[in-house]
Amino acid sequence: MNKTAFDEPLFASLKPGLTSFCYRMLGSMDDAVQETSIRVWQSWSTFRQDSSFKTWVYRIASNLCLDKLRQSKRRALPVDLFDPVIKYTYV
Repeated sequence: MNKTAFDEPLFASLKPGLTSFCYRMLGSMDDAVQETSIRVWQSWSTFRQDSSFKTWVYRIASNLCLDKLRQSKRRALPVDLFDPVIKYTYV
């Protein structure tokens, strides 16, 4: 268990990279970075320092983005499923 205080300046230095990472995973500007910061803050006491802080934060962000992708609804198929190249002739 980590007894030190949460290092907010260190997390702030990772925000630009996290923003890019989350954007690439989700394809939109989402509030994933803010939610990542909340998850990091909430689970700070469980950080065992087996890995670097950056690796740990990116793992949290990755899991959060994957959760969001699983929860999102699948896109609906368009109504017209025919190939646009096919030309129909009426008899």
